[in-house]
Amino acid sequence: MLHTVLSEAELQLCEAFGRLFEDGGSTRIAGRVVGWLMLCDPPHQTQAELVQGLGVSKASVSTELRQLELRGMVERITLPGDRRSYYRVAIDAWPELMARRLRVIDRCVALADEGLALLEHASDERRARLAGLRHGYVRLQAVMRAALEELRAETRAGRPGPASGKAGKRTVKASKASHEKRSKR
Repeated sequence: MLHTVLSEAELQLCEAFGRLFEDGGSTRIAGRVVGWLMLCDPPHQTQAELVQGLGVSKASVSTELRQLELRGMVERITLPGDRRSYYRVAIDAWPELMARRLRVIDRCVALADEGLALLEHASDERRARLAGLRHGYVRLQAVMRAALEELRAETRAGRPGPASGKAGKRTVKASKASHEKRSKR
């Protein structure tokens, strides 16, 4: 039984998450799952609820949940007195995503350094492309490192960030109350 019903605009936002993930090299369904979990109430959903809400196959949702869980984007939880598994966006999903992106940037800088070392005696014209790449990525690296540390500190403190204005982590008590409310429907 589906408890979360998203509006047309919210479903479109789920689709936009799908396209964003697809553009980033993941699958559209993975993005749609994350989008749904970002918008749903309560913030945790069963696999069956995701299947029904997104209108995709159980196999697709199962595969994507497993991958999202391995990447630290989604976590599986259980609720007291309920044998089902629920999924929600991991509390530290965004710092971990940023850390993965930062590792890619670190690799770009390392490759540029390697290339510059190989071309040590080459003309400035040949070295300029690698130097430009390195310069841009070193700047991005510094900004992302600072942002990542700030985001991790906010996450550890249970603050969701300046845009939300709401409390951070939901308590287990609040989750249980939400579950009991759903069970009575």
